[in-house]
Amino acid sequence: MKKNFYAAMLGAGLLLTGCQNQPSARHLWVADVREAIRTETPVSLKEDVASVSYVPLETTDSCLISNVSNLVMDDEFIFVENGKTQQIFQFTREGKFVRQLGRAGNGPGEYAPYAIESMTLDSSRREVYLNARQLPAWVYSYDGTFLRRDTLVSQAVGYRFFLDREHVVLGGAPVTPFAQSPWLVALANEKQEISAWKDPFSPSLGQEVRYMQEIQFMPYSASVVAYTPCNDTLFRVTSGGISPAVVLDRRNGKEYYEQIADINYMQTGGASLAGALDLYGFLETDRCFFFRIMRGEDGRFYILRLDKESRKLSSTPVNETFQEMSYGLGDGNIAGLDNDVDGGIPFWPCYVYGDQVRVQVVNTTLLEELREQGYLQHAPEALQTGPDQNPVVIIYTFR
Repeated sequence: MKKNFYAAMLGAGLLLTGCQNQPSARHLWVADVREAIRTETPVSLKEDVASVSYVPLETTDSCLISNVSNLVMDDEFIFVENGKTQQIFQFTREGKFVRQLGRAGNGPGEYAPYAIESMTLDSSRREVYLNARQLPAWVYSYDGTFLRRDTLVSQAVGYRFFLDREHVVLGGAPVTPFAQSPWLVALANEKQEISAWKDPFSPSLGQEVRYMQEIQFMPYSASVVAYTPCNDTLFRVTSGGISPAVVLDRRNGKEYYEQIADINYMQTGGASLAGALDLYGFLETDRCFFFRIMRGEDGRFYILRLDKESRKLSSTPVNETFQEMSYGLGDGNIAGLDNDVDGGIPFWPCYVYGDQVRVQVVNTTLLEELREQGYLQHAPEALQTGPDQNPVVIIYTFR
């Protein structure tokens, strides 16, 4: 499973370069990941999750969803991308289907097939951005009208997030060498000026082979935290600049960090994972960070919790059944914590809505598999859906 999961992720540091502000020690956390995994301590959701709510997405002939590859939401609507058909569907916050936005194609107002990297909402302007690889984003209004192509930058943009009306955070998009952003993350304004950026690469790595793997991008509290595995640092972007937020002390070795950022190594089998620890997702709340770490020697996943105040790092292994059922991405991903709040889906939300809310999606096929394995015996009624229904959106509110 380890090899397949790693390969699936490829499609999707303590080096300080570029323009940035320096952080205060109080806002820079260091996590001894190897020691935490070695010792193992329980992590309970009850400590952090105040409530869980469920939104089954309406199923009609106009909005059949096989798998969710992107999701964004605000106080009014939920927007999802059906990965198999590349359709963008709009639902109310109660899960009622509203419309399809645009369609894949080559005509006016249509988005290029297989080009969408992520979606972004500008709720203040009621606009939906479909961010693309090395292409200007497609922008639609909430009523489904195609508005324009966004040409903020000429480089590939995988992600974007509006800090406010004047500042936009842009995440890089890995394609091939020279067909990607020259930075992991950047801060731009409405005048199409980039005021800060982060180049994550070692100076010893040649420009001709640099390739950012597995870019991860997570908004939180008027900021964005971004990461790529060629070093150990997660970087925070605010309207004031870019600075380190967390150092994951993985101690993978210099050779590993150089190989994983070198396209030549990755095209010939990839960097050695034998003794490596890899980050496959993180999220931040007011009280803590959660990290999902894979141990390369056996492909085992762990969930780590870093308490911001005490700086205590806890670690617990992922249930092997949950891990085996989590091949790939999107709504087939439950490699997370046992849900001891309400007995529902194993916890690993991939999407953001608000500072204290995170969102997970689960398809009905996975729900059925969990029930067959003896799980969800006392799960909420909203999870008792039929096998041919659309996915369920799960909303976690944190303390």
